[in-house]
Amino acid sequence: MTEQRNWTGLGFNPAPGDQGVVSGLSSSLRQVAGHLISVHAVLTRIVKGQDEWTGDAAKAFGDHLGKLPGYLQDAPLANRPAVKPHHSPEHLLPMGTATP
Repeated sequence: MTEQRNWTGLGFNPAPGDQGVVSGLSSSLRQVAGHLISVHAVLTRIVKGQDEWTGDAAKAFGDHLGKLPGYLQDAPLANRPAVKPHHSPEHLLPMGTATP
């Protein structure tokens, strides 16, 4: 639920929305980044032959991955701008600008 505030210094709410929803989304994106890192690590070990799964099938699987390991490595970094600024948006506004 969106908290209503009177932004008397500005005359409008510069950041309307539900902070709980934004925080939840931020948390979900951090979890996704963690999963992507784990999947990248497993696929990298398979491609390098360092995993429990070895043999012709593992090699064939690794050969068909193409650019996927690189994309998985880059995805958490691409996620970072979407996660970090929204973690605590209230810190971006000077104290005392909002009154209930």
